[in-house]
Amino acid sequence: MTVAGLYLLAKVLPLLSILLVQRKMAVQSVASPVELRDEAAQGASCVTTSTCQICLEASDTVVLALCGPTCPAIVCSTCIQEYLEVQQKSLPAGVLSTVACPICLIPVAFERWRSVGSSEACIHTVDNIQLQLAASCDVLCPSCHAINNVLPPCKYQSGYDDSLRFDQREALAQFCRYELTISELWPNIQSASHDQLLQYISHRVQDVERRASLFLRMMRSHPFITSTCCNARLCFTCKTREHHDGVSCEATMMLNDMGQCPNCQITLVKGDGCDYVYCFCKFGFSWSWGLMWFKFSQAPITAKARLRQVFVRYLYRRRFQRQVLVSMVLRIQVTKYRRLYVAICAFLRMRRWRRRLYAVILDCVATVTLIEIQSHRKPFLCVCEYLRRQMWRRRLVTNVLTSPAFHDAIGERRNAHCINIMTTQSHAIRGPMERLKTKMIDGLYRRRMDAVMVAITTKASWIAYWATVTEEDQVALDDDMHSYLDIMGDFDI
Repeated sequence: MTVAGLYLLAKVLPLLSILLVQRKMAVQSVASPVELRDEAAQGASCVTTSTCQICLEASDTVVLALCGPTCPAIVCSTCIQEYLEVQQKSLPAGVLSTVACPICLIPVAFERWRSVGSSEACIHTVDNIQLQLAASCDVLCPSCHAINNVLPPCKYQSGYDDSLRFDQREALAQFCRYELTISELWPNIQSASHDQLLQYISHRVQDVERRASLFLRMMRSHPFITSTCCNARLCFTCKTREHHDGVSCEATMMLNDMGQCPNCQITLVKGDGCDYVYCFCKFGFSWSWGLMWFKFSQAPITAKARLRQVFVRYLYRRRFQRQVLVSMVLRIQVTKYRRLYVAICAFLRMRRWRRRLYAVILDCVATVTLIEIQSHRKPFLCVCEYLRRQMWRRRLVTNVLTSPAFHDAIGERRNAHCINIMTTQSHAIRGPMERLKTKMIDGLYRRRMDAVMVAITTKASWIAYWATVTEEDQVALDDDMHSYLDIMGDFDI
């Protein structure tokens, strides 16, 4: 061997070893798609004392990482038991549905639910849910009328070697881990044979919901089966006896009483209620229109060709009634009531133009107002500034200067200032204060003396006046006084 060959072999051997290791790891990961996720979750789970996120009570038996290692769920065993019971009661028998994590809302495999169940009641509830899901594959034997479940039983083998391609096994593993939906999975595995997929379902898929979903999708492509009790041949889709080769399942169904959901193709029978129905898959549709369209889609091409002429004539008649006839009637009526029609049109036109004129006038007024404001901008700003100052001045006077708190504060500051002056500057103001006191006392004495002198002068003047009054004047004054008193006495009576 040459040096170049040895060099090439030294470069290729590490790459081959890496590829073999990756192939082995991929085969191991595909061999148990559900177990890998469950083991990771179980590794992250632990039993400790914590607060349940549902009931908010401390518990010694809580489950962590319910749907995966990164799941933030912290749920006690009691809440898990009640959650599974509610899921069982709300799940109709025969309808496929997943049981999601109550915190993350991510689907969780049923093997994981069995592993976190701390009681036999919890495990029993999980088994009942699996039985309800498996009922979606129940069929009624056309021979003995016994119910048969045609879902392949679980014969899980971790080391089972199938003949599927690597990309198909990888897609199936993602489907089992709830990473792909059945509609995303089917284009990758539809090239595989029916027997290969059945073997994979039996030996590789543990989860009942995943097995039933994959089996039901296979039955849509290969619906012909035999019952397990009498080996009677029937169609899984339309549940009719024998295998109707060459005839679609829709053509053999009783279309008058039964229909199919456009989303999941499950057979439905409508009872009472409104015309709008909801399937178990949460898809809603109009029953009458959906049923009518379904019947028409199942009609043969020859029947549609015979009905074409009737539909064309009906279409022409409908167009004539809705377009041509309406215009003719309007033309005749306009000719008959032309004068009234013209008057009404003129009135409506006037109202329309008046409304438009009002709108234009309002726009003009707004524009003129803006122009006026723009032309008198400086005086307007001066007025605004003056009004703003007046407003703040009024607020200062009404809210500050006339408030009791302001007066109390001023009084306190005055008292404090006076006390401060009296305590700090008493020696400097004692002389002026004494002089002020003396001056105030002298003024007080002077005012009192003036008042006394006025009283003495008034009294002396009265004495001098009475000294000059004669006896006749005094008698007249007494008579006037008595008459005045008599008048006042009569008034009091």
